[in-house]
Amino acid sequence: MLAAFAQSNSEHAAPKSLLEHYEIAQDAQTAGNLQRANFEYELFLADALHHLAKGRANAKDFAQAFVWFEEALRLAPHDATLCLDYAGASLASGDVPKAKELAHLAVDGAPRNAKAHFLLGEILLRLKENQDAKTQLEAAVALDPTFENGYALATVDLALNDNQGADKIFREMLTGFGDTAAIRLQIGRAYALAGSPDKAIPQFQKALAKDNHLRGAHYSLGAAYMQSAGEANYPAAALEFQKELRISPDDFLSHLELGHIAQNQNDIAEAEKQLTRAVALNPAYPDSYLYLGQLYSEMERWTEADAALRKAILLTSDDSDNHYQIQSAHYLLGRILLQSGREEEAKNEIQIAQTFERLRSLENQGKPVDRSNMEMSADAGKNRQASRKQSPTTSDPQALQAVLSVEKEMALVIADSYNNMGAIAAENTDFPSALNWFEKASVWNPALEGLDFNWGKAAFMAKRYDQAILSLSRHLTSHPDDKWAREALGSSYYALNNYREALRAWQEVEEQLISTPQLAYAYAVCMVKAGDYAKGVQLLQSLEKTAAQVAAIHIALGDAYASHRSFEEASAEFREALHLIATDTDVKFRLALSLNELQRWQEAEALMLELAKAGSKDSNLYYELGKLQLAHGNGKSAVANLETAVQLNPHNGVIHHELAVAYLKDSRPQDAERETKLSESIRNEPNVEESSGPK
Repeated sequence: MLAAFAQSNSEHAAPKSLLEHYEIAQDAQTAGNLQRANFEYELFLADALHHLAKGRANAKDFAQAFVWFEEALRLAPHDATLCLDYAGASLASGDVPKAKELAHLAVDGAPRNAKAHFLLGEILLRLKENQDAKTQLEAAVALDPTFENGYALATVDLALNDNQGADKIFREMLTGFGDTAAIRLQIGRAYALAGSPDKAIPQFQKALAKDNHLRGAHYSLGAAYMQSAGEANYPAAALEFQKELRISPDDFLSHLELGHIAQNQNDIAEAEKQLTRAVALNPAYPDSYLYLGQLYSEMERWTEADAALRKAILLTSDDSDNHYQIQSAHYLLGRILLQSGREEEAKNEIQIAQTFERLRSLENQGKPVDRSNMEMSADAGKNRQASRKQSPTTSDPQALQAVLSVEKEMALVIADSYNNMGAIAAENTDFPSALNWFEKASVWNPALEGLDFNWGKAAFMAKRYDQAILSLSRHLTSHPDDKWAREALGSSYYALNNYREALRAWQEVEEQLISTPQLAYAYAVCMVKAGDYAKGVQLLQSLEKTAAQVAAIHIALGDAYASHRSFEEASAEFREALHLIATDTDVKFRLALSLNELQRWQEAEALMLELAKAGSKDSNLYYELGKLQLAHGNGKSAVANLETAVQLNPHNGVIHHELAVAYLKDSRPQDAERETKLSESIRNEPNVEESSGPK
């Protein structure tokens, strides 16, 4: 009856380096080495999903990338390279805590991997865990003394105020990698970012002395001039920004700073020109909108100021950037809202601005800053956070298109691997794992040949009949002559008591069903309940002749006779069943109901009392016993049994009604009224069906 699980051997194009484990797995499965095959399929899937996840991350589609990174990590939890790439993607998406967790896993898994130490160090530096960051970056330099690793270590020294340590590293880098303009520019930027513009300026000047057309050098020198002496250095800074624009006309930062300088010098027209140009060149940079909002506010162009400030707030992913610079946007927006009479919104924005001011003060004092509850006092802040979460990272369409092409190429091989892993798990009777793998296969290629059969068979064997029905139905659409699948589909419907659909599934295999006693019995039951009653009874009678010792056949015949009110025949079949299984309480109850219908009340009552004394928890038993006793004048016992039925099934209106009748006969009108009201209330509830007896 049970067919073997299918194996697919399709060849599909995919990057050759990723197919090696897949091909080994195919050979091992063909040779019957299922353990090796499963191991190689797992390796292939981990590699393939890792490859695709990296592609999605590079295309900035982080949501899908993380789904595949997680699945790959479940398959290969100790793959340090996988952890490293996942950490890098998490960092790029802004999930720094997740990146830290994964980078630690990468370092633990590959303690001699310089890239792992470097990434963990960079993450710790971002989290201002500077001493731990230094430890990791020292390890990276020891393992691989590249410019990147040494430069990162120097920036940590600067963050720790170890200027001598940083200076030493920079001197060694100039000796080891050459005293070039590019390296001088990088060193200057490190000093500038560490808040040491006076040490940065000489480095930028030396870089320009070596290459006066080096991109970014004039801008960096101008920014350092402003950082060092503010407005006093505006003329010198502006000159550098203009020089930068002669080299790089589309350098939006130079336009931005020229606009900021012009604004401070009250050259409104020039400021607007430069700032709008900066926005056009980089519409995702929040500072441009902040400066524009400030400018429009000074010009009393309130609508434009409102829009620019809101844009600055929305684009600021980290409120602590540049010492909570975004605080001024909230404050200005609050003032604008006050002028337009929107007092509640204005209050929220000003509260946020005040919170940022307190946090900036703590930061300046070197005290720990806890921003976890910062947003809670202001609705505007919560709304801003919500809007950020709802705004997905913009993906790179060109990169995404390339990734989709590779995914399409690999989808068939991935689906085939999951399918074969499912088949292996099913062969080992690990049906939960099998169903999981088949479901994953269907995500990649729902039309994969053999998948629905494998999935349906595993579900049937696991008694997950709902899944079996779905999968086997799909399989039979394209394989209508598969007799085993049709048998299993009907059996699944039968197991769920859907007799009509079971008969429909079995229509074309009736002869095969009748030749198998177990299936013949199920087929006969379905015929009795939802098809040709006479044919079903005839088949049961035929089975009874050849299998008289099978109690289930006598029970099915008894049920069939009882359903057509042939209670004499029904009781005879139930008695035969009890000869075979004397302790079956369900058969005793069925016999009692048949005897009751035959007006053999004493025998029926005796059987029901026997079941009640044995501690039955079936509300139907106490309901029928109470009814029988009430009909024959034993009101006290009837009340007691109907009360038990109500306790076991308190939401059945029919039982409450019968108990109300018993109370009336027992001269308890108040109790009867209560039960009548309960009965009516239950029957009037939505979705409550009327019935002739309790269920």
